[in-house]
Order: sequence, then C-alpha cells, then structure tokens
Amino acid sequence: MKKIFLTSFSLTLLALIFLVIFLSTKGYETDRFNSLISNKIKDSGENLEVSLEKIKVKLDLKKFNVFLNTNNPKIKYYNIDLPIYKIDVYFDFFSIFKKEIHVNRTNISFNDLSISNVKKLILRTKPSNFKSFISNNISKGVIKGSIDLNFLDNLELSSYKVNGDLREIDINFFNKKIDNASFNFIADSNLVLIN
Repeated sequence: MKKIFLTSFSLTLLALIFLVIFLSTKGYETDRFNSLISNKIKDSGENLEVSLEKIKVKLDLKKFNVFLNTNNPKIKYYNIDLPIYKIDVYFDFFSIFKKEIHVNRTNISFNDLSISNVKKLILRTKPSNFKSFISNNISKGVIKGSIDLNFLDNLELSSYKVNGDLREIDINFFNKKIDNASFNFIADSNLVLIN
C-alpha cells in the first residue's frame, strides 16, 4: 500500500512539475476564449472592434502570475486600424479559483502608428496639457512602442509606463519648428525622459 501511494504521489508531482515547466516556457495555445474575450471587449467599449487569433496561456513563475498572450490581433477603434502586434494580460494566479479574476497588468506593443491617427485617438480623451501639446504642436510623424498598464483590484489604473520612438516628426517647440526629428522616449505617471 505504501509503495502504491508513493508511486502515485511521485507521478502526480512529476506531472505537476512538467505542467509548470510547459506553461512557463511554451504555454498552452487555444482559441476557445476568442469569442468570449472579443465580446467582453466590445461590451466595454463602444466603437471598438476586436478579432483575435490564437491565445496562449502562460505562467510567470517570478511573480506567480498567469498571463494570456495574443499576437497580431485585429483591433479597430472609431474606424482606425490599430497596429498592435502583441498583447499580454497578467492576472493573479489565485484569483482563478475565485468568482472574479483580478487583472494586475496589461502590456500592449504596437508598430508604426501615424501622428494623424494618434490625434484622432486622443480627441476621445479628457482634456490635458499633453493632449493640447500633441494637437497643437506636432504635425506629422510615426510612433512605435509599448504601453504597460498596472491596475488596482477594481481595474482602476494605478500606474502606466509608455516607451517607444518617434520618427520623422515635425514639431513646434518653444516657437521653433523642428522638421524630420527622431527620438526615443520613456514616460510614466511621474517622469518623462526623451533621448
């Protein structure tokens, strides 16, 4: 009896270790959640169209989080095609066993987005100095980068970090026009660095 118990325990432990290694390196790819996630996103935001391909479920061992990863989603917001090539949504592992899943963090990576489309997108945001600066001082160019959003328990935004590069920008800065400029930037809720 002791031998059977020890063998069963060893096989279960081995299977669990294999599952953890598989989920943390390769991930489980599925398309079962695509329509559910697409419908939830459409319900949360009007004028938002989402089409997802495969979703990978992976495990982040360092932070003990589970995350969903999808590549090349087709997303339209107010008829603007967003050139997003990767989305990672991190949530607390233990919240899987609860009624409500707690999303900790979302990372969105995007390819070249024209400044004219950025201006159309920020028209939908609250008035701010940043919105005013972009609308009035930048006339053309392309932006590429990633947005990292951290959330509280109720999906309220707690912090953000945006990094990327701007290319071929025409900008008015302190009443001086700069044509065809390129630079890298990092911005968060406390600081903006431009290189």
